[in-house]
Amino acid sequence: MKAIKNIFLVLGILVTVSGCDYLDSEPEKKGTLEEAFASVNSARNFLYACYSFMPESSDHNGEPQFNGASDEVCITSQWATTWHYSKVANIGSQTAADPIYNYWSYFKSPTQSSRCKAYNLYGAIRQCYTFLNRVESVPGISAAEITDFSSQAKFLIAYYHYLLLRLYGPIVLIDREIPLDATGELAFPKRRPYDECVEWIADRLDEVAPLLPPIQTSDKYGAPTRAAAKGIKSRMLLYAASPLFNGNSEYYSDFKNKDGEQLISLQYDKEKWKKALDAAEDAINEAHAAGHDLYTHLQAPVGISDAEKGYFNHRWSLVTMPSAGNTDIIWAYTGSRMNIQQMIAPRGLSQGSTTVPYGGLAPSMQMVETYLTKNGLPIDKDPSFQYDRRFGVTTDPETGEKTVRLHLNREPRFYADIAYDRATNFELDGRDGIKGGKGYTLYLRMGEINPETNQTNGNDPLKDNITPNGYLWKKYNECPQVANQ
Repeated sequence: MKAIKNIFLVLGILVTVSGCDYLDSEPEKKGTLEEAFASVNSARNFLYACYSFMPESSDHNGEPQFNGASDEVCITSQWATTWHYSKVANIGSQTAADPIYNYWSYFKSPTQSSRCKAYNLYGAIRQCYTFLNRVESVPGISAAEITDFSSQAKFLIAYYHYLLLRLYGPIVLIDREIPLDATGELAFPKRRPYDECVEWIADRLDEVAPLLPPIQTSDKYGAPTRAAAKGIKSRMLLYAASPLFNGNSEYYSDFKNKDGEQLISLQYDKEKWKKALDAAEDAINEAHAAGHDLYTHLQAPVGISDAEKGYFNHRWSLVTMPSAGNTDIIWAYTGSRMNIQQMIAPRGLSQGSTTVPYGGLAPSMQMVETYLTKNGLPIDKDPSFQYDRRFGVTTDPETGEKTVRLHLNREPRFYADIAYDRATNFELDGRDGIKGGKGYTLYLRMGEINPETNQTNGNDPLKDNITPNGYLWKKYNECPQVANQ
């Protein structure tokens, strides 16, 4: 997603010294809480530091569930786990004793401490409570600023709990700033049942939603809105209603806390679906009231077919800024998008470079086959698709090139998201296929050279970066000419 403006600022305390002789130097200022809340500006910086715990969702190594620890993405075998360490989760080597990814605390892998992520979301929650307990005492702060700052901190408390719930299921709920000298149950609270966690987080989101603005100004796209709070609640309740957590006795019959309390209910509850439905409707209504709507590509050529419109709308929905007319974005991730784009775009298209982009992330074959046919049916349910012959070679009637039947007669989302051999519309480096520029044709057969760039497109057996299965993602690739309108 296009970065708007990074509000994830890290609080810094300036160290001052006077004189040239170290004997005359003043003691270093250590940066106390009193100093952090001495002015409105320093308090604002402390709040911005609460955002710095956000997981790095657009970094290849930032969040493995987006980049390979799933059925959706596969990673080239030639990438080493010490460099592309999201692959550790992809191959099932993530462990509690040696975590490459840890959202729970600051504990890092003892064997690869320099190549892992420890987001410490409980530390983030503590920092938010620290902020809430002191913001009203800031000299000169207005009532409006207290409401604005406090609502952001309260949202982050709920959101960080939601992230932990999404990753770990039943979690420890923190409802206050825990004293550093706390002991016993206060210092070591128990994990709570999943349904209790869901209800607690939902209550926090309900509490903070009316305090948040309906929209944010362009300099605060990373700050939450009412629709963001309600949307997260809706997604969480959908997870809770799903078969994964709703009466799943097969997986969770022995899942209990240290006191023997059942952590996930074994009884199916259809009312959870009603709660999810109501929350989704509330979130949609809030989004519409704030001016959000499904994305429509404003630069699409006039007179194109519905399928072509579907391509343009889906292709650019994730990489077009709100300032360029994208009303679909409710809560923008404002971190850099450079890393993930370098990892997924084919090698051999970037002008003047034979290495970047890398092209080592690919949609799995399961995902390639999951997209529908042009008739809106699964490929094994559409009688006109020739499912049993989907890997047979045929001629693409539009290009005259040889390809497999799997690539023909698919829905617009397939062509917007999936890059495959002889696809003719891969947009990169300003070539958007709209303003006179033509997208690149990809040449992904082993050892083949792209005749336009005289480079391989991620298929050279002598190179380190190759597509593991002959496909690449287009989904997150941004064409600057379009996204920077």
